[in-house]
Amino acid sequence: RCCGLHERRADRGARRKTSMTGGAKGPDGHDLQSRQADEHRFNEVALSLRAKRQTVLAANIANADTPHYKAVELDFGAALREALQGDLRANAELKSTHPAHHPGQQTDPSVPTTALFYRSVEQPSLDGNTVDLATENAQFAHNALMYSFAVERALGEYRDMIELLKKLT
Repeated sequence: RCCGLHERRADRGARRKTSMTGGAKGPDGHDLQSRQADEHRFNEVALSLRAKRQTVLAANIANADTPHYKAVELDFGAALREALQGDLRANAELKSTHPAHHPGQQTDPSVPTTALFYRSVEQPSLDGNTVDLATENAQFAHNALMYSFAVERALGEYRDMIELLKKLT
């Protein structure tokens, strides 16, 4: 299945011609302004989640030598689906693991807690650490590349709007 990028580029031409005429419809009959708002929301959420995943991966790498540290992963696809469906609970309760802990609130409501999980490993180290540096570095590089792609995608949308506005003035 196609990522949809080609389809979005194909209908940019239609958007350019009709985005300033309120209520314009695209070839598929959907409101172009609504579609554009959805695309902006997608870009915002995707960039936020990619940044959060980069933080999670960096923490794993930084704790590679910490005894009993468990590698954490952010399931980007699940987090993106959940965030776009609006299922986030802004003030989710945190689980207390010790009676002396203070009750708290989730510090980053933009990341669904269901998308964070401990990564399983083939062979944990003798000290109980589950960080595999080769895996973490590969995931870090991949996520950085995907973040750059998401930034370029968002910038492309804004460049299109700027060009349209320049043509209108």
